[in-house]
Amino acid sequence: MAKPNTRNSMKDALGASLSAEKNVFQDRFAKAEARLGPTRMDEADMNETRIDANGTGENDLRESGEVKSPFHNPVNTGAVAPAKVVREAFTIPEGEHGQIEEVRSRLLGLAVAVSKSEILRAGLSLLNQLDDQELVAAVEKLDRVKTGRPTTK
Repeated sequence: MAKPNTRNSMKDALGASLSAEKNVFQDRFAKAEARLGPTRMDEADMNETRIDANGTGENDLRESGEVKSPFHNPVNTGAVAPAKVVREAFTIPEGEHGQIEEVRSRLLGLAVAVSKSEILRAGLSLLNQLDDQELVAAVEKLDRVKTGRPTTK
C-alpha cells in the first residue's frame, strides 16, 4: 500500500484556504466601497506613485512636488479653529436612551456611523430651528426626570 503524499495534500489545502480567504476579503472590500464610496487611494493615485521607466522613485518625485503621497491629507487652511468640547453628564429616561440607539442603528443601515453625542447635537440643531412656541410645545411634551444620580442601596 502506497503512502499518500501528505506534503502536497497539505500544501494544496493551505493554498485553497488562502485563496478562499482572499476572495472573502475582496468581497467585503467591494461591498464596503459600494456602500461608502471610493477609497482614498484610488487607481489614479496608485499609478502616480509607481517607479517610472527612468528609474525615478516616488520619493524623488514627491520631493520635487510632482507627486503627492497617496495618503496625502491637506491641512485645513481655513481660519476656523475647532470648537472646544465640554464633557457633561445628564440623566435620561431608559426609553429615550433606547431611541438614541434606534437612530444610530438606522444611520448605520444607511452607511453613516455616528456617536451618541452627534445624535444629540443633531437634535439640538433641529430644536434651535424651531420658533419659540414650537420649542415650548416640544419641551412640555417631555416627562420630568429627577435630576442627579440614583441612590444606591
